[in-house]
Amino acid sequence: MKKAKSRGQSLSNALASTNGTSSAGNIGALEANLATTDALALFILEIQEAQIQFNLERGIYPAATRIESELAKALQSALQANSYYLQGNATGTRDQLRAAITHLELSDVLISYGNIANPIDVASFFVRQHYVDFFDREPDQAGSDFWTNQFSVCGTNAACFEDRRIHVSAAFFLSIEFQQTGYFVHRLYKSSYRRAPTKAEFIPDNIALGRGVIVGTDGWEARLAANKEQFLQNWVQRPLFTSRYAALSNRQYVDTLVFNIAVPISAAERDALVQDLANGASRASVLGRLADNAQFSANEFNKAFVLMQYFGYLRRDFDNAGFTFWLNKLNQFNGDYQAADMVKAFLSSAEYRRRFNF
Repeated sequence: MKKAKSRGQSLSNALASTNGTSSAGNIGALEANLATTDALALFILEIQEAQIQFNLERGIYPAATRIESELAKALQSALQANSYYLQGNATGTRDQLRAAITHLELSDVLISYGNIANPIDVASFFVRQHYVDFFDREPDQAGSDFWTNQFSVCGTNAACFEDRRIHVSAAFFLSIEFQQTGYFVHRLYKSSYRRAPTKAEFIPDNIALGRGVIVGTDGWEARLAANKEQFLQNWVQRPLFTSRYAALSNRQYVDTLVFNIAVPISAAERDALVQDLANGASRASVLGRLADNAQFSANEFNKAFVLMQYFGYLRRDFDNAGFTFWLNKLNQFNGDYQAADMVKAFLSSAEYRRRFNF
């Protein structure tokens, strides 16, 4: 089972890295290839082998009925992923492959811990879910091991485990990977439209910007830089953006963006940006520079932190009352998420925990 799960995760990340997507969400110019087809077939075979092995030993597992059900769901999802891949449907392939891995992850938890009430209370499940919720990818082995091992020192100490949950969870938002992908997406919406993204806007943009980026692996900086450049070029060609900015002069364009980020810049800086545009710099590059403004980034940090409590944990848009409450509390404690009890509150909320009542 672990072998099947590992193969599925590697395959999922490989597909995310190599497959571009069209506006329709399908695999772009890349057609189904033999290597990936073979990998999907092997993934399916390994799930079937896990089912056979489980049936030989099912009598020793208190959660046998649930395990059997999860393995059957894993196989069904893997078969559907294979079907979608052969049809060139990237979104369907990705979603069904992720579903298959989730069912395998839950099977593994049930085998190890029996009829546990909620799998999110298991370190390995908790860590994997954070990769999915914040990075929109499966964990790499080194990262999974590192974060799961943060809990190993706790043993049966519930207070220690709870403390580790809070800090490990917050670390995903604070990570280089998220700060350079999801947080950049947040700042692009604010610098372009003077508002935060909705969940429906954020999720696909976060996926596109982070495609193939695994911090710490060879070439990740170059991959991120290439993603960012392409993303910005596509961004300024979107109808919403062109409808607002296409008719503006270079000076008006810069002034509007500076107004949006609400950070004062010197006349010399402003004039330099306008002159860069006159000299041939792209509007995408100027937007990117302003979105990366250090003061703007600092100003937006707590707002994005609260926003990701809703997008990451609850998988929904924020309600105004809740967002305002948590932003005020986080500001009150100068961004200290532990003193503000923010991460703890979202992790222990019934709304979050209900997501994993399988």
